[in-house]
Amino acid sequence: MSANIRKLKIEFEKKNTFEPLFYKTMARGELESTLETLKARMIDEIRFERDILDKKLLHLLANEAAALAWATAYPLLIFPELFREKVTTALKQVELQNRIRNRSAVLTSALV
Repeated sequence: MSANIRKLKIEFEKKNTFEPLFYKTMARGELESTLETLKARMIDEIRFERDILDKKLLHLLANEAAALAWATAYPLLIFPELFREKVTTALKQVELQNRIRNRSAVLTSALV
C-alpha cells in the first residue's frame, strides 16, 4: 500500500495581475474624449427614459460622476454606475419635493 504513494511537489506560478490593455494603449486625451462621448450618450439615454430631470441638472450630475470616476484607475468603467447612482438620488429628491409641494398645496387650500 505505501509503495503506491508518491509525494507530489506543488509549485505555484507568480500571481499575475490583470490590467486591461485598453487603458495602457489610450492616451489621456483619447480617454477624456471617450469619457465625454460616454457622458453625452448616457445623458441622452436618461433624458429619453426620464423626462423629469432638467438637462442642466443631468449635465451637473454627469460632471460630478466624471470627476469622481477620474479619481479611480478605470474611469470609463466606473463612470456609468456613478452617474446612475446620482440620477437615482436626484429622482428620489424630485419625488420628495413633489410630495411636499402637493401636501403643502392641500394644507394651504384648506386654510383659505
